[in-house]
Amino acid sequence: MHDFFTIMLAPFLECLVLVGIHSYLGLHVLRRRVIFVDLSLAQIAALGTTVGILFGIYDTESHASFLISMSFTFVGAAIFALSRFQDERVPQEAIIGLVYAITAAIAVLVVDKTKGSEHLMSIMHGRLLWVKWSEIAWAALAYSAVGLLHYLFRHKFLLISDDPEKAFRQGIPVRLWDFFFYLTFGFVITFSVKVAGVLLVFVFLVAPAIIAFLFTSDLKRQLIIGWSTGTAVAVVGIWLSWALDWPSGPTVVSLYGVVLLLVALAHYVLRAPARGQAMGRLGQGLLVTGVLGALLYFGGIFLARSPLAGESAAHAARVAQAESRLRLQQEPVPPGASHLDLADAVVGSASGESRPTSLVQRYSDAETCLDRVGLLEEAHEAQPAEAIQLTSIFLADGESSPFCRSSALELLKKWTGQDFGIREDLGPAENLEAIWRLSAWIQAHEASAAHE
Repeated sequence: MHDFFTIMLAPFLECLVLVGIHSYLGLHVLRRRVIFVDLSLAQIAALGTTVGILFGIYDTESHASFLISMSFTFVGAAIFALSRFQDERVPQEAIIGLVYAITAAIAVLVVDKTKGSEHLMSIMHGRLLWVKWSEIAWAALAYSAVGLLHYLFRHKFLLISDDPEKAFRQGIPVRLWDFFFYLTFGFVITFSVKVAGVLLVFVFLVAPAIIAFLFTSDLKRQLIIGWSTGTAVAVVGIWLSWALDWPSGPTVVSLYGVVLLLVALAHYVLRAPARGQAMGRLGQGLLVTGVLGALLYFGGIFLARSPLAGESAAHAARVAQAESRLRLQQEPVPPGASHLDLADAVVGSASGESRPTSLVQRYSDAETCLDRVGLLEEAHEAQPAEAIQLTSIFLADGESSPFCRSSALELLKKWTGQDFGIREDLGPAENLEAIWRLSAWIQAHEASAAHE
């Protein structure tokens, strides 16, 4: 339990900070019927960071990268503000979707020039598990400032969100206040996405607001419901992420999906004129859903084993094995290879000595990545060189979770005094060059030991 609080406290507090501001902004988003403005602004921010890489700003966590991303977001805020018309022939949501599609396409073109595809993956999934305490503090300060501004000008913001026609009639400069709203909204999104990712930010924005809208139209009650459900989902989601060794962000997002479904079903039954009849329809719906799920499951198995699937699984396995062994001859540590293949590639010493078969077999037979981390630490006392070799295998294994990679990397730093540029929040494909450096270091030390 001590390890749980040590590792997961920061992600949990970051979730609470996100819930506080996004639950409020989500109420405005639903009132304005611009549900996907979050995704669009996040994509604009991602485009800004990607363009920064094109200019030579390679550190996406730097202040320069944040400023260029924020600049792009401000341009997006201006576009959305200017696209609000009193006589709205084209829905603003259509313009928001078009901006998202265009900026996503431009980002792909820029990525093709910068080779920064891992940045776009980080934007989607975030790095919640690796959030820093300083980032939480700055985010809390920034969100508090935005919350204070929205409180001071709450009457205009709420009037424009609830009844824009009335705001136009009263002579309020709606476009100017819209720009101010989207400016602060984009500021929050730029802060949030770099840590939590687009998916989690979108869910924290929309899901609490949907639940609140189902039960009340009063703003204060909506805020209480949104903050309460957001906090509860964050607590349970972070705990499940720890207990099941799942990625934190996707776990919280998936749990919110389950909660939304349960709340919607409960709302349907509670608000139905005849609850008994509603329960009967609900039972019928669950039965039909179960039958369809079973048909999809067994149908998928049937199709996978039928001639319609093309090559047989055995043939595909033989091809994959042949390709893997071919790559072993060309690359020190190929991503995606099996544990034993990686052992052949990395643990095989430069002097031609046989690899420690028993230790590698124990590593391969370990049931979980946490078991493998424990084995690495245990093996280092008696076989330090082999333990370091196995650690390189672990870090090159795509099946290792980010949390386990972090633990293995800490051991590597303790044993070698360096991390070789390996980042625990990135997968083996993005860390491949760093893993090659580790492999070269291992081979150099083996050669030096053999010479002595």
